[in-house]
Amino acid sequence: MSAELENLEQSRRDLLANVSHELKTPITAIRAHLENLLDGVERPDPKTLEVMLAQTERLGRLIEQLLELSRFESGELPLRREEVPLAPLVSQVLSEIDVARSEHGVVVESDVPHDLPPVEADRERVHQVLFNLVDNAVRFTPTGGAVTVSAWRHNGSVEIRVADTGVGIAPEHLPRLFERFYRVDPARSREDGGTGIGLAIARSVVEAHGGHIHAESEMGNGSVFTFDLPVALATKNRRDP
Repeated sequence: MSAELENLEQSRRDLLANVSHELKTPITAIRAHLENLLDGVERPDPKTLEVMLAQTERLGRLIEQLLELSRFESGELPLRREEVPLAPLVSQVLSEIDVARSEHGVVVESDVPHDLPPVEADRERVHQVLFNLVDNAVRFTPTGGAVTVSAWRHNGSVEIRVADTGVGIAPEHLPRLFERFYRVDPARSREDGGTGIGLAIARSVVEAHGGHIHAESEMGNGSVFTFDLPVALATKNRRDP
């Protein structure tokens, strides 16, 4: 009991330290620009204002994700479950990623069969998980690489896999990937606008659906993230292929 309380207190301290650090970074940047503007060192030109706006958006995104994660972990964020066909949803996500990350030169493709049974899930939340996993995969895959989303039915669930040909993740990082604020490459993640909360939210969403999410990787050979969702009730009793 004593060890559990100590671990809980350490987790609380780590969370407060991480939140403070993540909030301080954009606030410090915005304050510096405002002081420079007041002192006449900078002019309120479009470039300066764009930098300040980007920091404000990062701050807002961080706060929104923190609130969302807190609601998920406390069970206060209800799921709007419905039958969700995965093939069109994956296509939508990949199309959005292709537009947002077109400069990366990474091929994103779907290998999700159109006759796959729908899942019983919150469509927006599944979209959120897929977008986060695919976006991460593209960001850490070199130009000329590929990211593939595949899915299949297994024992009353549908398993979804996001695989990339990226740089891979060292073994010591894998157990902590889904912790809040944990980053494999902190400098690169912050430069790219990452908050360090996306994978924690993905885990919370998947577990709220009764599923599990895990990662496998080998340095130099890419990474694979896999999660499962329940098959929709209308198709659950059909025999697995």
